[in-house]
Amino acid sequence: MDTTKILSGIRIDPQATAPMYLQLANSLAAKIKECTLPAHTKLMPERELASLLKVSRTTVINAYRLLEEMVVTLVLPPGA
Repeated sequence: MDTTKILSGIRIDPQATAPMYLQLANSLAAKIKECTLPAHTKLMPERELASLLKVSRTTVINAYRLLEEMVVTLVLPPGA
């Protein structure tokens, strides 16, 4: 499944009081819970999502880590 269209709709507000990684994690979690991103959908690589949303790779890394902590995503080893 190509998630580019789904994820390109995410808006991050750099002026918001919430950190950008938290905004991103919450947006991704909402899309997962709403089934906009169906179960077992592979999320985009960090660099690609950072480029798509025009945020730093660190923002995406921190958002993905937070999703892991929220037990919203499952992390698979590379190549899996």
